[in-house]
This record gives sequence, C-alpha cells and structure tokens, in this order.
Amino acid sequence: MPRFVFGCLLLLTGLLGCNGEKTPPPAVNSPPASVTPEVKPPAMAVPASPEVEPSPAKAPPDYFPLQSPMTLKYTIAYEAFLIGKGTGTAAVVVGAQDVDGVQYTTQTTTTKGTPWDFTRTALFRRTEEGVVTRDLKATADRTFLPFPWEVGTKWVMKSGDGVVDCEVTAIEDVLCEATTYAGCLKVESAPQAGSTETRWFAPEIGLVKTEVRGPRYKSTTVLTEVLQSVE
Repeated sequence: MPRFVFGCLLLLTGLLGCNGEKTPPPAVNSPPASVTPEVKPPAMAVPASPEVEPSPAKAPPDYFPLQSPMTLKYTIAYEAFLIGKGTGTAAVVVGAQDVDGVQYTTQTTTTKGTPWDFTRTALFRRTEEGVVTRDLKATADRTFLPFPWEVGTKWVMKSGDGVVDCEVTAIEDVLCEATTYAGCLKVESAPQAGSTETRWFAPEIGLVKTEVRGPRYKSTTVLTEVLQSVE
C-alpha cells in the first residue's frame, strides 16, 4: 500500500480576544525550540530463501520385472461344454538362459488338473520397445508387452499362424482370492473368433490374473503364492 505523508498543520495562537486585547510581542532572543532528530530503526536483514532441490522423478511401475529365480503358483477354475466345472493348478518357474549370446528370462509353466494340462517353456527379454517373447525352439522374438505401459497402448501379437490385437484398457485394483493387487495393468485381447482374454499385471510381480471367455468354455486363473526360489 502507498504511504501518504500529511503536512503539518500550523496552529495559530494569540488571536485577539473578545475584549480586543493585543497579543504580547514575542520575547527577544528566545532560544529556538529544541528539535528531536528522527531516529530510523536499523534495517532488518532478510534471510535468503533456502534452495529447494527438486524431488527425483518417480520411476514408473514395472509390470513385468523378469526376476529370477522365482516360482509363481496359480489356481485355475474352469467350466467347459461336455466337461463341466473343475479346478486345477499352474506353477511358473522363472529362471535364466543364454540363447545365441543373448540373455533371456525363462518361464516354464506346468498345469495340472485341467483338460489341457501341459508343460511349456517361453523366453522373455526387455528391449527399448518393451518386453518381447519367443518359444524355446523359435528363432525370432515377438511383441509381448510393449511400452508405454499406460492406458491406450495397442499392439499386434503373433499367435501361431495368426495375429491377436491387444490393448491396455485400464489400470485398476484386482482381487485374487484374499489378496488385492493395486494399480494393475489390464490388457484385453481376442485370441479367437468369439472369445476374449483379459490379463492383469501387478507392479513388481507380473501376471496375477487371467480370464478367458468363449462360446463353450471359460476359465479364471489367479495368483496364489510367490516364492523367491525355484521349486
């Protein structure tokens, strides 16, 4: 706010009274009125603002960490035409393998108690484009989970002799039996005509849930245990 300086008001005294008395002349050689010098307060030092270091950028979640050795255990609930309902299990053993001088993470999956029991090993590795995969006997990689890991990312993944359109459609919490995994990457695809597949990848863990829906079958696979070792 601006400060306004007011002029001093000179008060005139000694006016003639009602009786017409004159004001006595001022005394000669009267000492000048003493003037009190204006004392200004010392200037206050303004402390310098401390330098605030910017917070380091938070690393994005890793939805497919490729850690090894590790064992992931799953429960499978299925329902199929002419077969009925049932439950099974799956175990994914994570290791490492060198292929032609390139380091891969291996995932050997074994299912039990289902109509399609199998054991299969797949190779994974991370590139500048994202995570790629290939079967153990294959000679070329294919896209598995490309960057950026955010809603709206789309890609085409080879499957057998065909291709599958995939898309990240949400980042959401997922309940797997008694455990809720926060901030999971939701990937939707249609591997066959009339069927859909939805996968959820949890930060720092990987695949935690898969739902497959078709005209004559459906299945739900959920993670039940993570072991930091190979069984």
